[in-house]
Amino acid sequence: MNAMNIELLQWLTAGSAPSSALLFVARLAALWGTWACAATIAWAAWHRRADALYLLAVIAGAALASVTSHAIAVHLSIARPFVAG
Repeated sequence: MNAMNIELLQWLTAGSAPSSALLFVARLAALWGTWACAATIAWAAWHRRADALYLLAVIAGAALASVTSHAIAVHLSIARPFVAG
């Protein structure tokens, strides 16, 4: 890992004595953030049927970006910073 990734990880840490409220919010975001985004997209697709094709394009773009980032990391033999942290 390079210095920028290490500095980013240190900046994101909650410190040596994080508050319980901060840990609770972080845990909720980590565990349920993906489901909240999926529910929001599903709600938007249900209520705005005319825009469903655009939402499908957003989902496809996100999937492509995720697969591409994994492929680049494997090709360069560099772990992504949050995997290594």
